[in-house]
Amino acid sequence: MSTTAVGVTDIAIRGVSRAFGEFKALRDVDLEVASGELVALLGPSGSGKTTLLRIIAGLEKQDAGSVMIAGQESTGLASRSRDIGFVFQHYALFKHMSVRQNIGFALKMRKTPKARIDARVDELISLFRLDGLTARYPDELSGGQRQRVALARALAFEPRILLLDEPFGALDARVRQELRRWLRRLHDDIGVTTVFVTHDQEEALEVADRVVVMNEGRIEQIGTPEEVFSNPANVFVMKFLGNVNVFHARVEHGKASVGGLAIEAPGSTSDSARAYIRPHEMDIHRAGQHADDIPATVAFVNPVGANVKVELLTDAGDVVFVEITRGSYLELGLERDMAVGLRPRVFNIFDDYSI
Repeated sequence: MSTTAVGVTDIAIRGVSRAFGEFKALRDVDLEVASGELVALLGPSGSGKTTLLRIIAGLEKQDAGSVMIAGQESTGLASRSRDIGFVFQHYALFKHMSVRQNIGFALKMRKTPKARIDARVDELISLFRLDGLTARYPDELSGGQRQRVALARALAFEPRILLLDEPFGALDARVRQELRRWLRRLHDDIGVTTVFVTHDQEEALEVADRVVVMNEGRIEQIGTPEEVFSNPANVFVMKFLGNVNVFHARVEHGKASVGGLAIEAPGSTSDSARAYIRPHEMDIHRAGQHADDIPATVAFVNPVGANVKVELLTDAGDVVFVEITRGSYLELGLERDMAVGLRPRVFNIFDDYSI
């Protein structure tokens, strides 16, 4: 699968493949990243996303295909010559160097004048909110602080491209949330072309301009967060981007129906298909309120959180998970063993054989 981004292309991947022995990490991958984009490579372990990132960086060599950086063939170009800043998953800070020394390291290696190094480091310390920490060493910093130092170091020499490998994977959930919002704001401010690897669906959908969903060395879908979430290309993308309920659907004359809801299914070539419905895309009604609702019984209710999570068992024996508002929960008076009706508001249809 390939895509053409709008504007100047900073990264162009053409037919890239990579194998490690019998394991095929990448299979004929095409991808373009436009100047100033923030792109997420999203997929499960072993999908090829980190291998692709390392090939872009020049830390790994592909077996076939080409890598273009800013319009120039870079396949044989050393990593240090690619104008790329790289942030590793575990930061890779120099433990014997202070925060200030870590940030200025790349500039020092490039024999940048000391006055320019000092000015640039001061600028980054302010930008990354590291004031008061400059004399500390990595072991004296929190995980979030170390990550900000690693990002500042990668950006010190003002690279054209920034690559991040699971940038928040080693942090706890609260710090991850704070840092990913901060990364989005930072990107909007400085505009450097950025590609980051993650297996966290929420992270990719919240932060990226475009999401590249990968599986078994291939690109399954490329699109905006809204496109890949609301219009998944296949069952893998549908399932990987969140919990889903699966129902058998009847397909007749180009329309698929589940319960009383029917939608156009022009791509379906089978009269037996499956409907994939996310928990927040279903309503719960009182039993008998609508004749074409799917009959079900409440099995469990978790009222903790912004939305109430309900587990139900349909009369056909299917387990279904639904998320409703607290207001709906209170209005319905849901409790265990209560008979109700289910109605999907929207669903995605895929033929049985596409699973």
